[in-house]
Amino acid sequence: MTEKIDIPVSGMDCMECAAHVRSSLESLPGVVSVDVLLSSAKLVISYDPDRTSAGAMKRAVKEAGYAVPDETVSADASLAAFTRRVLTMFGIVFGAVVCAVVFGEWLGVFASVSGNVPWWIWVAVILLGGYPVFANVIRASLRGRIISHTLMTLGMLAAIAVGEWSAA
Repeated sequence: MTEKIDIPVSGMDCMECAAHVRSSLESLPGVVSVDVLLSSAKLVISYDPDRTSAGAMKRAVKEAGYAVPDETVSADASLAAFTRRVLTMFGIVFGAVVCAVVFGEWLGVFASVSGNVPWWIWVAVILLGGYPVFANVIRASLRGRIISHTLMTLGMLAAIAVGEWSAA
């Protein structure tokens, strides 16, 4: 007799991530099928409860490099909170970027800053600002995987290589 369980997963951002989680779970004894719903950030697993447990499946997800959030918050409440955070962050970032670009170009700040800031300050800003992305890329690389952040990191390194610190 099989049962089904839904397990929320955070940290998956591409099809390669979904395939990695699926293969990690399918290797467990008793797991019959795994459906990875990337857009919903959850797994739907059919399994034999006599051969495996929810705890074992959650450990497999964590060992694959992804997080299993606390399930005490309802799905609707977490979706509403997530949507609110995303829209707020989008508005703040969009407004800041538009202001910076308009005033920076208008006043000639970009040309002045690019020429007068020492390289080590640019490196520090890039490393501090990009730390979360770089950490994900390093973790994925250590597991032998390429994720979407890997391409972003390569673009940043290319910009540094040609001397475009502000683009990096």
